[in-house]
Amino acid sequence: MTDETNPKTQPDKPMNEPVEIPATFPSLIMELSLGAQYNLGYDFQNDKQDPEKINLVMAKHYIDYLIMLKEKTKGNLSVEEGNLLSHQLTQLELEYVRVSNQKKEDKA
Repeated sequence: MTDETNPKTQPDKPMNEPVEIPATFPSLIMELSLGAQYNLGYDFQNDKQDPEKINLVMAKHYIDYLIMLKEKTKGNLSVEEGNLLSHQLTQLELEYVRVSNQKKEDKA
């Protein structure tokens, strides 16, 4: 996080006031990743998984967006952007499989 987007380095803004995040490719990747994590049941406030919030259809939707971005931007990303996208996608796909299998076990 750069100084201009870090709320801790902006003493003139109250902590509860939203901070503008620049529209960059990495921020798009992170926004889509957060959407997938939320729909995989991740409770950001309590840093744990909440099974009541799991929505596998929407989680897959966000993951599919990331897959599409990876395919459409192949050869056009910086090394850092490519690594970030690949890492996020791998982590989300693994978590999707884990949560999906857990839901199947819970039904059995």
